[in-house]
Amino acid sequence: MKKTDKCSDENEGVKMEFRSKAKKKLRSRAGESIAETLIATLIAALALVMLAGAISSAANMITKSKTLMDKYYEVMNGFGNPQQDGVSVKLTDGDGKVYPFSVKHEVNGWIGNTPVVTYRVTPVTGGGTT
Repeated sequence: MKKTDKCSDENEGVKMEFRSKAKKKLRSRAGESIAETLIATLIAALALVMLAGAISSAANMITKSKTLMDKYYEVMNGFGNPQQDGVSVKLTDGDGKVYPFSVKHEVNGWIGNTPVVTYRVTPVTGGGTT
């Protein structure tokens, strides 16, 4: 027998064995065990709980930051009089923490009769107290 004949015979044997195993697997009525199904369901449920927690945390952060920014803009819009300088402002977040700021202005020019004003808001040290 030639060497090439032996290789082709071995390949045929492997192919036949693979086909035989594949046919047995396809004909088999065995499915997933109850334990495997329960574990897969548990993993899926835990993933959903983690997703819900992440969404809830994100919503809380958005609400708190929106509240703080709304208060900030409310205070900043109240500085319509550029003659006031060195105004002290205290912002309170949703948790009751107070953040003091000092506000100064600078007139950078005029557009018609309207001054172009820049406000410099600097946090006062010791902020974030309750």
